[in-house]
Amino acid sequence: MLRNILTPNAAMEAGYRRFRVETRAGDLLEGLLVSQDESAIVLRQPNADDQRILRDNVKRAGFTRISMMPEGLLEGLKQEDIRDLCAYLKTLK
Repeated sequence: MLRNILTPNAAMEAGYRRFRVETRAGDLLEGLLVSQDESAIVLRQPNADDQRILRDNVKRAGFTRISMMPEGLLEGLKQEDIRDLCAYLKTLK
């Protein structure tokens, strides 16, 4: 668990990998892949509505090797706060 917090990109479950879409207009969009079919790709980002991108507008799309969990989550926390966080996370099974 601690390894996943310290180095979130080291090993990822499939549902936590970023999905990147490059549009024909040159925009880069990233988020969790909600769905995709022959007509569209739907991405989800925190605190935002799902984004539907029509396949006709997609130049390239695929999973990245980057986790949705940001690096450096423990930086700035006191040691006792890190201990409390780890103790709490161990209770979630």
